[in-house]
Amino acid sequence: MPDKVLIADDDPAICKLLDKVMRSNGLETTVVNSGAQALLQLNEHTFDIVLMDIMLGDMEGFDVIKNIRSQGISTPA
Repeated sequence: MPDKVLIADDDPAICKLLDKVMRSNGLETTVVNSGAQALLQLNEHTFDIVLMDIMLGDMEGFDVIKNIRSQGISTPA
């Protein structure tokens, strides 16, 4: 089973590039464009790693990480 990567970035070009690179290396990706979407995915699914933009449109990536850490989610980000 391939490793699962969550990509959270509000720039479509960066998301497309990261998605392409990850998939070409045999990884399974989920791409979201906001902190709220990242939180939803992290609460509903398990990922091996999160690639998080620092400045998302709706919140800072650091706030997303603080939120998931407070819930006991320790996925590397």
